Amino acid sequence: MQINYSTIDDKYKVLGVLGTGFTSKVLLASKVDNDEKVAIKIYIPRYTIDFKSLFNKEIELMKLVEHPNILRVIEHGEGVYKSPNEYPKSILFIVFELCENTDIFEFIKISGKLDDKMTRFMFHKMLNAVKFLHEQKLCHRDIKLENIFLNSKYDIIIGDFGFAKLIDSKTFSTKVGTKNYQSPQIMENKEYIGEENDIFSLGVVLFIIYFGAMPFADASKSNFRYKHIKNGNYEEFWNLIKKSSKTDDISPSFKTLINGMLSYKDRSTIEDIEKSEWFNGPICTYEEYFKEMDTRKKEVEKQKEKYNLALEMCDIPEYKKRDDDKVYRSDVGDDEEVQEIDLEKMLDEIGVENLDISKWNDYKNVSGPVYIKLNMSPKKSLYYLLNTLQKLYPKIKYEFISNTFSVNAKFHTIEEFENEDEQIEIININNMDINIDFYESKDDTVIQFLKGSDMHYFDFKTCCKELKKSLLSQDY
Repeated sequence: MQINYSTIDDKYKVLGVLGTGFTSKVLLASKVDNDEKVAIKIYIPRYTIDFKSLFNKEIELMKLVEHPNILRVIEHGEGVYKSPNEYPKSILFIVFELCENTDIFEFIKISGKLDDKMTRFMFHKMLNAVKFLHEQKLCHRDIKLENIFLNSKYDIIIGDFGFAKLIDSKTFSTKVGTKNYQSPQIMENKEYIGEENDIFSLGVVLFIIYFGAMPFADASKSNFRYKHIKNGNYEEFWNLIKKSSKTDDISPSFKTLINGMLSYKDRSTIEDIEKSEWFNGPICTYEEYFKEMDTRKKEVEKQKEKYNLALEMCDIPEYKKRDDDKVYRSDVGDDEEVQEIDLEKMLDEIGVENLDISKWNDYKNVSGPVYIKLNMSPKKSLYYLLNTLQKLYPKIKYEFISNTFSVNAKFHTIEEFENEDEQIEIININNMDINIDFYESKDDTVIQFLKGSDMHYFDFKTCCKELKKSLLSQDY
């Protein structure tokens, strides 16, 4: 009998993709013999990376971390990936327990921030897991919302130990982790203490759960928010937070805790955190926690349904090859001085005509890509989008590729603005990394906005909101 699905070692049936990173892909799968669902991490071949060493390192580390709040390994090894109509492939894989309720990031971004009691309940579990790791002489080095999962009982589960390291020396120098969560020492390419880096990342996680937004884009010395923390001007930092969050009701004990966890020097230890006033405040029961998370899950699933509906509504066919498509790339390199975009030259290169816009139809901004539909050609759509981007971000680095009516673009904003208040009010984004694709559908164009790897979801959401607001306010 012919099998019409992919398998791993003839033991696991592949059901879908949960996520993809630079070095690995995580698959949703089920056991062939009993249909139990699992998550399987397989390594993606890269010529410059020793995957066998990465695989062995992760396995050795996972053996040290059996804990109720840390992702459990079911099995691992070298196996064979079989796919219909393709030759079998040798792979390295790790089978993990499946966290059915995805990660905390998904819950927060869709259902919003949590109250103090709920936040404490979650944070106690997170800190307990990180404390255990440090007691095992292990630092995680990539703590973030996307790596903190929820199982069927909504238990907090920390996973993804790809950057984890045994604490065999006092400091580290390798720049790893995720930019939005990296400690300032990593951002400055300095040596750093692994445990202190984890505490910093955990502080960013706690802030997001509490406010539903990032404290800053990154902890670089030029960041207009973090520089106040680095210089010890905590009151200035919290004034900015009050303005952007539009709330004055911030617990003094919470501010004290965050100040210590995000401090440039004299960062709080786990013992300091456990003794802090906010940490020891009222906490919800597990029953209250479960009930609230179960309610939020319904909202998450509802938004996912809207997202799937939006995809169906777009009904985007594959784009067609056109003879007049050309390629245009910026001459600005990553390390070169930023130059103004020569829009007219770009339009000449790709043949965009300056014609009037007649109608906008905005698709729901839900848990995933943002879609906007226009009844004009992709090239005309591109013209208006570039005009808008230039107005919003006068100083910009970019890479632009036009290919078969699909345009992939990445824009990185420059952090320094003359008026900090204006930056908070209008953009509130320090780093922008968006992939933009144009698809032709009959007489319309659908523009798809996807968040790039260097941009946090909350910044992406703000950016899309500003783009929409600016585009709709223009008189075409």
